[in-house]
Amino acid sequence: MALDVTDIAAAFNKTKSTVELKLKSAVLTTDNQYSILRFAKKVPGIINAYIPSNMLLTELTAPFTSTWGAKGDLLIKPQPIPVRPIKVNFPFTVDDFRGTYLAAKNDDTKAPNEQQIVTEVANLIAQKVVQERDLIYIGKGVYNAVGTTAVSNLDGIVTQMTAGVGAGGRMYKVPTPAITSSNAFDVVNQFALAIPKLAAPMCQIFCDHQTYQEYMILKRAEEGTMVDYSKDDVTVFPTNMKLYPLDCLTGTRTLFATIKDNLIMPYNTAGRYMAQVQDYTVKMFWDFTEGIGFGIHEFVFVRVNEGAGVNAGFGADTVKYFPA
Repeated sequence: MALDVTDIAAAFNKTKSTVELKLKSAVLTTDNQYSILRFAKKVPGIINAYIPSNMLLTELTAPFTSTWGAKGDLLIKPQPIPVRPIKVNFPFTVDDFRGTYLAAKNDDTKAPNEQQIVTEVANLIAQKVVQERDLIYIGKGVYNAVGTTAVSNLDGIVTQMTAGVGAGGRMYKVPTPAITSSNAFDVVNQFALAIPKLAAPMCQIFCDHQTYQEYMILKRAEEGTMVDYSKDDVTVFPTNMKLYPLDCLTGTRTLFATIKDNLIMPYNTAGRYMAQVQDYTVKMFWDFTEGIGFGIHEFVFVRVNEGAGVNAGFGADTVKYFPA
C-alpha cells in the first residue's frame, strides 16, 4: 500500500509515536548530562509567572541573636520568573524526503503507523526542537529572531545575568581577567575563591564547554596525570565546589555559581503534539509554556571582567548580604 499525506498525518498522531514522549520528557527532564535541566528545580502547572517565597534574613538569624535593630530586617527578594508560551510549528510534505535516505524507510507492505519514516521524521523534528530550546531559549534569551523585540525577547540565563550585574541588578559580581585558553584554570580558581565563604559550601559552578575543556587541559598541566579526570563532577580545589559545563552556554564565555535548588524551571504542559493535513502538507504543532530563572538573585555569583563598572564586586543589593 502506498503512503499518502492523510495516512502520515494520522500516524503522527498515534499514541505510539515517540515524538510526543520525547518533547514531554524534554520539558520535565533530560538524558543529557550537560543540560541545565539536570540542575533546575521543576515547578509544574505555572501559567503566567512563578514567584518564589519571600524570606527575611531575621528569620534565619533571630534564634541566634540577642538584639536586632529596628531596621535590621534584610529582605531576600525573589525574582518573578515569567513562563512563556512555546510553539512548535513545522510543515512538510512527503515529497520532501524523496531522494533522501529516509525514502528507504518507506515500506508499502506496512500500515502507515508502522512505517519507520513516520517516527524517523518525528524524532528529527523533536531533536531540533530540544536542541534549539537548550541553546537559544534557555541560554541566550532569544528564541525567534523574527518579529519585534518584545515578542522575541525571552528570559534566558545569559540575559538574566547580564541584567543582574547591570544597573539595579541584585547579583554578586566577581571581577576576574577575561577568560582565555591560557588562563582558564587560574580564572576559574580565582572566581571560586572570591565567592563569599558563607555561600560557597552550598554553591555549584557552571561554565561553557570551551572554558571547561581549557580548564581541564590546564588542570592536568598543573596537577599532573595522577588526578582522576574522568569524573562528571570536577571539584575546584580548595573550595570543594563542583564545576559543570552547560550546553546552553555554548558560544559564550560564561562563568557563574549559585546555591543548589536556586535554578528554577516552572512549566505547564497543557496542549499536545498533533499533525494536521492541509494542501498535501503535514503540519506538526506542539504547544507548552515554560520559564527558566533564579529564585533568589542575591545568591547568584557572576564573573565579570575587571574594571567593567565593578563596584567592590557587588551588585546593587548584595553588599547587604555579603559585606566586603
